[in-house]
Amino acid sequence: MLATSDAHTALRALYSDVAAFSRGLLPGYALRPYQVDIARAIVASVREGRGLQFAVVCARQSGKDEVLAQTIAYLLNLYQQAGGAIVVAAPTFRPQSLISRTRLLDRLANPLNRRQVAARDGYIVGLGRATARFLSAGPTASVRGETASLLLVANEAQDIAPDRWDAVFDPMAAATNATTVFSGTVWSDRTLLARQLRHLRRLEAADGVRRVFTVPWERVAADVPAYGDRVRARIAQFGRDHPFIRTEYDLQELAGGGGLFNPARRAQLQGDHPRQRRPTPGRAYALLLDVAGEDEAGGLLASPTGRRDSTALTVVEVRSRAVGQSGSGFGSSTSPVERHG
Repeated sequence: MLATSDAHTALRALYSDVAAFSRGLLPGYALRPYQVDIARAIVASVREGRGLQFAVVCARQSGKDEVLAQTIAYLLNLYQQAGGAIVVAAPTFRPQSLISRTRLLDRLANPLNRRQVAARDGYIVGLGRATARFLSAGPTASVRGETASLLLVANEAQDIAPDRWDAVFDPMAAATNATTVFSGTVWSDRTLLARQLRHLRRLEAADGVRRVFTVPWERVAADVPAYGDRVRARIAQFGRDHPFIRTEYDLQELAGGGGLFNPARRAQLQGDHPRQRRPTPGRAYALLLDVAGEDEAGGLLASPTGRRDSTALTVVEVRSRAVGQSGSGFGSSTSPVERHG
């Protein structure tokens, strides 16, 4: 009887807080302090039925997907008797949704849950009466009809088309006003993630309720020194103003749609010579290949807007500059010699 009482006490302690759940059942993956703050906010909104929206923006490889997996594992445990559904959307089913599903299954392979988990239909993970469903937010994926009664997640939201999210996924949480999480890494100011960040910051300013969680690389380095060493090496290699450093680690949005070059730089690259159909002898050229995205349903190629995409090859002329001139060391003319789609 004493052993049973002790077991119940231990179980209540695990279920009392997502941080206790993480430390007790997943010691090798215990959440860091900044991850605990995110998980607790999401769980509180779900348990209290507040229906809040959150934006979670973390530096690359800082544990964003880990906190999502453990938060979902904890919620499945809490609602395994009462029941409920969690929906997790990613830009693609393979590999992104499958990776998230596999991570959740790994975290549920703990001493408490491993014999109770049911994985079925290739995209559903169940624990008792609670389920997590992993879906593609791609333009051709057939996902209508799902319901998110507990939690709705847009993972890598910067790569999900806003109109696709608004039409297909947001209604999944309407009937229950489920808590919604937009997670990812910033890129441009025109993405779904950027839009939600602006909206949620306005709400924060109005009512003081925290909805935006940003974790730049310096915050991660405070807990993981090796991570800081790696990022500093990347900064030394590319420079602090490189688009990759600014977005992936410093969490700065890029204006102008997220291209490698801003509008002013693109204007400087634009040539004023007539279009060429063949190379000029003695000139140097570069081939720029833009590979189309995949339509998961049928193997066709589709763009994020839903139109059929194409692989495009653009040929540009490269003109060398004299040493000592300002600039990157080369110039180019972007009026293409030929473009194939």
